[in-house]
Amino acid sequence: MNRNSFNQLEDECINSGLCVECGACAAICPKHAIEMKRYSWGNNPELCAECDENCDLCTRVCPARVQPLRKVEEKFFGRAANPEERKVNIGVVRDFCTGYATDTKILENAVSGGVTTALLANALKQGIIDGAVVASFDPEKPWIGKAKVVTTVPELISCAGSCYQPHPQLLGLREALDMGLRKIALTATPCAAAALRKLMLDEKFADVAGRIKVILSNFCAAHWSRFGTEWLLTEKMKLNLNDIKSLRYRARPFPGMFKVELKNGTVLSEKFVYGYLNHMGRFTPEECRYCLDKIGFNADIAVGDTWGYPEKAPSRIIAIQNGEHTDDPFLAGAKYGISQFLVRSEIGEELLRSAIENGALTVCKETEETKFKVLSSVQLDKSTTNSQVVAARIVRGQPYRVYEQD
Repeated sequence: MNRNSFNQLEDECINSGLCVECGACAAICPKHAIEMKRYSWGNNPELCAECDENCDLCTRVCPARVQPLRKVEEKFFGRAANPEERKVNIGVVRDFCTGYATDTKILENAVSGGVTTALLANALKQGIIDGAVVASFDPEKPWIGKAKVVTTVPELISCAGSCYQPHPQLLGLREALDMGLRKIALTATPCAAAALRKLMLDEKFADVAGRIKVILSNFCAAHWSRFGTEWLLTEKMKLNLNDIKSLRYRARPFPGMFKVELKNGTVLSEKFVYGYLNHMGRFTPEECRYCLDKIGFNADIAVGDTWGYPEKAPSRIIAIQNGEHTDDPFLAGAKYGISQFLVRSEIGEELLRSAIENGALTVCKETEETKFKVLSSVQLDKSTTNSQVVAARIVRGQPYRVYEQD
């Protein structure tokens, strides 16, 4: 088996601990020679068939070593980040908003404000997109994350919520392309979004790039390995994995319950936020410790909970839900939670504008002062912690991730 063209990817990205498990290499391999093999600690790209030594497509799209942020900004966001945005490391931000979905079905399935699902549901209804690649779970092993392609609003709503474990999200892109979809939306972690942008910048992938309509990302502090989820299920809840029918990390009520349905109909719930979440730091994958992107530098729209925004923080929403008075009609209407989100691109603005015009979202556009205050705080939380780990790799001469901003 010829491994020559896979060697660079293996040496620089996989064996160095930088692989983000996005699945981009496997998704674009023309010979299907790379598979994402599942392990309890994560998903590993491995050569499974004859590889063309003259092909370098897998290394071209891999986001693990280099992310060309300035090129992405200029091509997809219309400009490079200005000096003020660059100073606080938030990237190009056209709009910063808080909001929540108006559809009760979406809110009941979302983890907070349901903004991502509402944006995509409206985009499907209006024909802006013809399908979306979203995070879901493996039907055969429903505690393991897996990408899913959805083309209808009910399918989309069934996948609402967060999947807090790394999985090869971009294998879903290959499936969407094989289905013949022409206007594809993708939900992706910041690292997976970076792989998509590298693909879209490369002329070799012009046809694929032309079929990607919009990228939505999440605010991401870190993932937790599949082993972490299995530990919660087997050690904390004393369950047999084969008895599990479905899992939700953050089911209602807000801010989230770890909810498990068994095949015999039994439903079990334990606190996740302010509960099980406290155990998960020990299961952070190696690659997350080298990541400096919390707010989706490469996404058209990035969405997160309102951590870092004291006036609209989850604790405030819970207090209002429990009867605390507020004169703010926006907060009073947040029966299920609020999301904060930023818009970086023209297509992102189009998605947001359409959702507002069609009544899919209740939105509060935040001030410039609030934008910089909140986003810089959220981003600083991750970059401060992880920059020391990156600095150690530099001193030791080990590979590290480069974010090209100049």
